[in-house]
Amino acid sequence: MTALLQLHYHTLTWLQQAVAPTLGGQSSWVAIVLLTVTVQVLLLPLAVRQARSVRAQRVLRPQLNKLQARYGKRPEQLHQARMALYRAHGGTPSATSLMAAGGARGWGTAPGGVPTGSRHGTQ
Repeated sequence: MTALLQLHYHTLTWLQQAVAPTLGGQSSWVAIVLLTVTVQVLLLPLAVRQARSVRAQRVLRPQLNKLQARYGKRPEQLHQARMALYRAHGGTPSATSLMAAGGARGWGTAPGGVPTGSRHGTQ
């Protein structure tokens, strides 16, 4: 078993044992819900930062397109111009990939945050 899987197992077991005296047979699903909510709350700061970064990317997109047209054949100068633009606006190009590194929030949602699945009428 990997270390992360063991951590989840032991945390879930501890939560289940903590709520068992109060809830009895219902303790397993309550422990799963508590663990899920805890993980989502811990990932919330990453989600907020990523949302801000995506918003900033949308604002900068026209300027980035102009830089691409201007320096298209010169990748080094394009990179330098992009970095200067990001510095001027207080952003980083890698901030949008935070959720990929930290884990995806909202399983069952499309990249734009639109719910997917049969209960919403789409597959």
